Amino acid sequence: SMEQYGYLTPAKADADTFVNMFQPGDRFAVISFSNNAYRTYPTTANLEVFNPPTAAAASAAIQALRSINMTNIGEAIVFGNNLLVPESEPRGQVLLSDGIWNQGPDPLSVLNKSIRIYTIALGNNGQLDLLRKISQETGGFYSFTPDAIGLASIYFDILEYARVGQVVYNTLRKGMTNQQHFNAVVKLSAGLDSASISVNWADPTVTFASGTPGNNQIGVTVRDPDFKIVPIQPTYRNYGFVVYTLLNPKPGNWYFDTVFVGNKTVNVTAGAIDPDQLAVLSLEGPRGIVPAGESFKVRTRLSFEGNPVGGGGVAASAEVPSVSMREALARHASELAAMPDLSDGPCTPESKLTRLREQRMFGVDLLPRHVVRPTVRETAAGEHELTFQTDKPGEYVVRVEAVAPHPRGGELMRTRHLTIFPITKPPTNHRNGPQHNKTPHPTQATIAHARSIIRTGRCQ
Repeated sequence: SMEQYGYLTPAKADADTFVNMFQPGDRFAVISFSNNAYRTYPTTANLEVFNPPTAAAASAAIQALRSINMTNIGEAIVFGNNLLVPESEPRGQVLLSDGIWNQGPDPLSVLNKSIRIYTIALGNNGQLDLLRKISQETGGFYSFTPDAIGLASIYFDILEYARVGQVVYNTLRKGMTNQQHFNAVVKLSAGLDSASISVNWADPTVTFASGTPGNNQIGVTVRDPDFKIVPIQPTYRNYGFVVYTLLNPKPGNWYFDTVFVGNKTVNVTAGAIDPDQLAVLSLEGPRGIVPAGESFKVRTRLSFEGNPVGGGGVAASAEVPSVSMREALARHASELAAMPDLSDGPCTPESKLTRLREQRMFGVDLLPRHVVRPTVRETAAGEHELTFQTDKPGEYVVRVEAVAPHPRGGELMRTRHLTIFPITKPPTNHRNGPQHNKTPHPTQATIAHARSIIRTGRCQ
């Protein structure tokens, strides 16, 4: 289904970016799964140490993934657990899915609750309830993106949970056209040994230009806090992304000015992490069910060495559904009824709506979303309470950016996301066994990282 919905190519580029943001010494593995689970990289039953050669080999393995057959989530989780059981903390898995478990053991029956699983729901077509349950039962984290455009931003968040680093900056710029610029301003504090910055556009037909970009190329100009151009080349560059490494960066604002030249439209995500694990932005969402039409609160806390950091503020928003899935299905019922079933893919009304939406992505969005702002109240130094009002049921993706004076000097900047799911009724229980219907789903990919993180991704 990933290929049918146009998800496969950007999903591979985003997974590739994720791997290439690891730090030297981290250990990881890539596992693919469809009818069964397979060791994609390395092919042996162990984790690989991250370095330039292994990053290149993993990238090649990710790019070679193709769309085939069923969705054996349970066996992939077992493979990941077997790799991570002997590892010390931090360790975890990342599970990406756009569809339905329909092969192999019940994923909930094979969980090792000492190994966190961070789940990502790609689109509205899959078992969102199952993915939420997997993350809840393992102490992980659930994220949602309505399409592949938002994947890179989620992966940056997961790097923080994997303790690769703390997310300083994480912003998506949609719909860049010819000669448009996207200037990412990254605030780096004093005393950092390094920082990693990625620019991701997830389209391999658009290439990176080291100098002035030509047709269908991306160029990036890096400026230091004195606004001087830094003649730095990416540490990693691959299919639709680049990663820069700054060593002993000067504190202050760093500027990453991305320009696109070409005859198409691109979506660019810029993300930055630093290794300072002492400075943390934490988010606490509502516990239990949030009924659609009511409000919910998110509490934020910015801290350094466990102590709150005051004197700053937060900027927050939520991307929310403008129409519910039920409303969209009713609105486009006649068009969906006229669509042919796929001989080798999903044929539910929801899957047809996803296909129709992808066909019209650059016209009128059939599942439109918009941004809302919360009311913000400072409750204590470094702590804020955000109140969001809900309307339609569906996934509400909350984004919070906090900035405050850093105790070590300069400014402290942190960014995080949180997915909330207002509903109109309790979610249905998936436990009726594998859903064998006309719904074959993609090869999956699992990336294991020891510090450790394992990523379980879908590839059909």
